[in-house]
Amino acid sequence: MSTASTGITRRALVNGVAWSVPIILTSSAAPAFAVSGSTGTGNVACSASGMTLQYTATTTDATRNAAGTLYAITVPANVTSICYEVLGGGGGGGFTAAAITNGGGTTGNGGNGAFVTGYVTFAAGASKAIGMIFGGGGGGAVKAGGAFYAARGPNGYGGGGRCFNSGSNWYPGAGGGASALVSSGTVKTAPPFAVAGGGGGAGTFALTTTYGTFTGGGGGDAGAVAQDGHNVIVTGTGTYQSYVVDGGGGASGATGGTWGLGLTSPTTGNSGAAGGNHGVVGGGASGGLTNGGGGGGQGSAAYGVGGGGGGGYAGGGGGASQTTAQTIARINSAGGGAGSSWVDTAAAVANTITTGTISTAANAGVATNGAAATANLAGQGGDGYVKVYW
Repeated sequence: MSTASTGITRRALVNGVAWSVPIILTSSAAPAFAVSGSTGTGNVACSASGMTLQYTATTTDATRNAAGTLYAITVPANVTSICYEVLGGGGGGGFTAAAITNGGGTTGNGGNGAFVTGYVTFAAGASKAIGMIFGGGGGGAVKAGGAFYAARGPNGYGGGGRCFNSGSNWYPGAGGGASALVSSGTVKTAPPFAVAGGGGGAGTFALTTTYGTFTGGGGGDAGAVAQDGHNVIVTGTGTYQSYVVDGGGGASGATGGTWGLGLTSPTTGNSGAAGGNHGVVGGGASGGLTNGGGGGGQGSAAYGVGGGGGGGYAGGGGGASQTTAQTIARINSAGGGAGSSWVDTAAAVANTITTGTISTAANAGVATNGAAATANLAGQGGDGYVKVYW
């Protein structure tokens, strides 16, 4: 008998904090978000500060609604302090149709995006032009003409990693795009004040017999530490061998996450792609969907296909996938790693002081298992946003 489980990663958690800068981190600053597909509610820190919401960039805004686009705003000369809220896109959940859930397996959920909030203080003087870029939620399966297709990774400050079509009944999730508040209204690659990483996309599974239970790995959560995508541990008995399907690595500061490594024995596997480093335009094999931050790594091709990595200050790696070379046709794929988040506490932007907290939101795409999906974007992660108050 074979079993599978998720949530175990082989990388040490300490790798995710090697880039640490002196920022204030908290696990309680995130607002209470709704389930998959929500862009969430306002953060108490800004709304309780006595400041007024001035600008929002997200898909539901009337004018600033295109993910990955730089929207310029002007801070008046008499305003010397602003409060910001930045939410990264959630990773897409996997989709597995009823036709291939014979063994009772489950497909992974996407990873949550990061939530970053804080203040920027400017030197007194002239007005200031700054920019807002929000990341889209990672897609699940896209329905078109009655058929489903794997979603392309969304745009963002760092784009989410895409994933491949894998068959007619199972699809992984793309990574979420990163959101950012940057120090220019015209240059996307200008130093950012704050970046919220996107969550990793989920892996999926397929099983063509009634034997066993198999699972797709969930995407990694973005936050103070960008998590790895979840591995899948398959335990075999007799002629059914054990193996590990490797999740994509979470990004660390300006360095993209490692790719999920596909095995060559005892199964046939495919590796994901590494996440893009900070400042590498088009990095991360995510279709060039980057503009300053690192793109998420592309999930592995074929055999269940791995989840895409989340975009961020640097991008998360894409997950691997495996299929058996044995009698039972069983396919498992791991989740993508999350993108890293960032706060400019080192004052890289001249004449400013930036403070902030980084936490994990709750806007991951939820898996669809054992049923025909009805939405055009089954498992869609929640879109990110940028809000500015003064």
